[in-house]
Amino acid sequence: MSKIYKTPLKRLCNFFEDSRDNWKNKTLEVKAELKNTKKKFKYTKEKLSAIKTENSELKKQLHVLELALESEKKMMY
Repeated sequence: MSKIYKTPLKRLCNFFEDSRDNWKNKTLEVKAELKNTKKKFKYTKEKLSAIKTENSELKKQLHVLELALESEKKMMY
């Protein structure tokens, strides 16, 4: 039981080739976008880590300065 198509085979072949090419292009674009997103995420994660480290160092410096200020106040009175 074979089907008889009304559309000429050449047109079907062209349609299927175009469909395949569109699918491949779309897949490649998504892969490239995913790769770029991963790179951005990695960069952002590294930057966030550096900022956290700097923040903790600044907190330590602030604490030391607060202690020095308190000791100066005590010395004045």
